[in-house]
Amino acid sequence: MTDTITGFVSLPSDTPAGTAASLLVEVRDVSLADAPSTVVGAQVQTDVRLSPGGRVPFRVNVPQLDSSATYGLRVHVDRSGSGTLESGDLINTQAIPVRTESAKGLEAPVRLV
Repeated sequence: MTDTITGFVSLPSDTPAGTAASLLVEVRDVSLADAPSTVVGAQVQTDVRLSPGGRVPFRVNVPQLDSSATYGLRVHVDRSGSGTLESGDLINTQAIPVRTESAKGLEAPVRLV
């Protein structure tokens, strides 16, 4: 079985208008505090229109989530397409929990780097 995580990436008011090369949304297992998180699912969108204060919908398919685990989102709006974090990109700077019982309609605010 699979689950689908849906929601919106919320862009700040200082987002430059234009097109980002890509938007990466990852669902990560963050259960272990003393170990790196692992990616359980991801969505990559390309040529994403950006507007100040805008919202970009996302949809990530993942294996059925374990109710005893802890999950979170990682978001990277890659404006140049380099694949690495650069000045001008947008990322989430706060934890965005993914609850196994309610993984629809999540809000993922990002900030300009």
